Amino acid sequence: MANDIGSCIPLEPTSYSAMTVGDMWGSFQCDNFFSIDSPPRPIHNASTWMMMRGVYLGIVGPERSSIHQPISHQSGFGVPFEVVQNFKGRGVFAALDPDKPVDEEGMPEKGNMVPKGTLVWTSRQQSAHFSTGEEYRRFLHSIPDDIACDVLQWAYVQSFADEEYRNNPKVKNKRKGAARVCVDLDEGSFMNSGGWSDYSYDTDEEVANVGCDEEAALEFEGGCARN
Repeated sequence: MANDIGSCIPLEPTSYSAMTVGDMWGSFQCDNFFSIDSPPRPIHNASTWMMMRGVYLGIVGPERSSIHQPISHQSGFGVPFEVVQNFKGRGVFAALDPDKPVDEEGMPEKGNMVPKGTLVWTSRQQSAHFSTGEEYRRFLHSIPDDIACDVLQWAYVQSFADEEYRNNPKVKNKRKGAARVCVDLDEGSFMNSGGWSDYSYDTDEEVANVGCDEEAALEFEGGCARN
């Protein structure tokens, strides 16, 4: 449990093994990092991402690690990008090509946009998978509190039953034990609020401008489900 912002004091596993997400949110004092009066959360640099990847690898071990090995600075992005801080928080934007056209306001014209069907980002590079809650809790308690609070917001659960169980006749419940807690240890985590990025006048609500094109995904191993 940490006692200062950005610092951490390792706990014995038994002291956090039963903690829920809510318990950890309170233990890390996450409200202090996301309150209206708090300064904006930082755009993490390469050192921070590398620290998280190293901690993850140390917890699950090389044989069970789901991130790129050896640990590298490579992200899952397949297009030039930049992370921008605005009133909505941290977000990912395609970086403009200086050799391609922009309008009078500096916005990209058609020739400077990412073509539909382009692989913008993949989880195959730096998406960390935790097969047990104990490993996930240990990871959170091994990194600074403020970053652990970021992870609590970014993490999601995904089932890998189709990969691990569909060909195993001994497993009756094909989904049992197949769920993983996942967190993307690169700037892909800043795309979690992609639904804020565009506006639909037809539905009067904001819609995502990045998603998976089922047809285009056939060109990539794993398709939509694994990218």
